[in-house]
Amino acid sequence: MIILKLNEDVTEKRKKLKRKRKVNEDLFNYTRMGLIINNKPHFVISVEEKNLVDEDFKRILSRYKGEIIASEKLSENEFINELLFDEKPFMKKAIFQNFIKLFNNEKSKQLNVFVCDFSFDLKDELPLLLPKIKTLTVKVSDDFCVRDWQRKCFFEYGVKPNIVTDSNTDFIKYDVVANFDSINNKMLRIEFQNEKKEIYPERKFLELTKELKLLSEFGLSESTICAAFKKY
Repeated sequence: MIILKLNEDVTEKRKKLKRKRKVNEDLFNYTRMGLIINNKPHFVISVEEKNLVDEDFKRILSRYKGEIIASEKLSENEFINELLFDEKPFMKKAIFQNFIKLFNNEKSKQLNVFVCDFSFDLKDELPLLLPKIKTLTVKVSDDFCVRDWQRKCFFEYGVKPNIVTDSNTDFIKYDVVANFDSINNKMLRIEFQNEKKEIYPERKFLELTKELKLLSEFGLSESTICAAFKKY
């Protein structure tokens, strides 16, 4: 993983290297230090404002799309934002931990629940709902990828979840509607028996270990650090 932070203390411009270098060598030209996290190497790159508009730097960085996390200041940059590691699957799982707590009572077994999880990030978590509710309907991008999952749910819980892929959904027939693809500012709004509820991530998902706390020094948010490095 590449960790980007803004170097606001630099007053002198670096001299450009004249000789041609490999991609990794060019990249390490901006690197301040290396880190070992979870027994894997990662690199901290301190960038200057001028780097953000430098075409050579942008071209090199683009090769690492999806493997980059950035300080909160840098993540606001449009170009950097397009290259960032995807935190959404982690946030879905963190919020689901509190979502499922809504069904810890006998009345929940009468509820018809609809969950939108287009990229199917919650495939391991959703079956945990089955013993708690009446029916589960999941909206995904392609029903072909979940057929084995449906069979597995039936073998383990005796219930086969419903799958929908079309855009026209009649929400009236559901008691609970939760669109996990609409998480905003680390919060999910759901419809729960005609009431609106706000669901936030389970706190333990965002707690930093001693090792991970060191990453806060680079201006990274707790959620970014945990999404990228925390094992769950």
